Amino acid sequence: FDLADTIIIVRNLIRRAWITHRWETRPPRPR
Repeated sequence: FDLADTIIIVRNLIRRAWITHRWETRPPRPR
């Protein structure tokens, strides 16, 4: 168990979830 590795993993998961959330909630491009 390494605290540094855990922090890196958590940050990566949060970043991935945030990017996915942004893509899912992105408003349609107006034409």
